[in-house]
Amino acid sequence: MAEQEDVIVEFTNADYKREVPFHIVELSKLVSDAVTEENDDDDDDDDDDSPKKHTIPLESNVTSEILEKVIEFCTYYKKTPMTPIATPFPEQDEIELKDLVQDWYAEFALEMDSKVLFQLLISANYMNIQPLLDLSCLAVAKFIHRKSEDEIREIFHIKKPEPAEAKEEGEAKN
Repeated sequence: MAEQEDVIVEFTNADYKREVPFHIVELSKLVSDAVTEENDDDDDDDDDDSPKKHTIPLESNVTSEILEKVIEFCTYYKKTPMTPIATPFPEQDEIELKDLVQDWYAEFALEMDSKVLFQLLISANYMNIQPLLDLSCLAVAKFIHRKSEDEIREIFHIKKPEPAEAKEEGEAKN
């Protein structure tokens, strides 16, 4: 395999293309598996000094804004890995994100609105970036902590189920 610094990952979807050095995004299992698999299939012995490029198509829910957040996270993580999030969490209502992760990671998660945070969580899961998935899940958990059932339904756009009597009446009419 070429040196990691010589490998470029090109992320593409219908709306954008973005090139990133592999060593920045190798935290993603989706990326590292694709690059490793491509290199295993690559039997030519090119002595070309140009960087090797791997194209990774992304789902449409990984928007350019979300990809930039993923790259920002991975870039910082490369320099300063996030300490693992200890579980179970302490049983304290007043515990904050900054009490569970380093300040930069807490600020990174807290600066996003809920829609971006939810998209980031989905993208971290899709790209299989475990530390980012852990941080996103923790931020969402803290976001919904102590919210009522109705507030959580509103946040996640979940319709309230019909009462059992209404369902029975509707079935009886049919």
